[in-house]
Amino acid sequence: MGRNSILSKEERIKILKTMEEDIEFRYAIAGMLKVLDIFKRLDAIERRIEEHSRILEEHSKRLEELSKRVKEHSKILQEHNKRLEDITSFLEVRYLLLEEFSTVVMSVSKRLLGRVINIFVKLK
Repeated sequence: MGRNSILSKEERIKILKTMEEDIEFRYAIAGMLKVLDIFKRLDAIERRIEEHSRILEEHSKRLEELSKRVKEHSKILQEHNKRLEDITSFLEVRYLLLEEFSTVVMSVSKRLLGRVINIFVKLK
């Protein structure tokens, strides 16, 4: 027996053997040592980690889906931009033609107006 030991070697061996064989005794000792509370907390933490991992996995899947959709929308947007550029070019050409046509119409209108005025002057 050690100098500071309250229990004999045989008593300690008996306690350790009882802890191995008797689960209720083991839990009682663990409870007294607050080990059971620690294990319960660790179990709760483990459950929370598992839940967070599940949520993270769901978010990762959702993010992947959203990334695919963004890529699809980007492709559609590029196609629309190309079409818009084509339409803009088409309209610019038509606008230039319209300006040219307007200039011709104005010129012809002035000449016709001049002729009409000359006819009225001659008729007077």
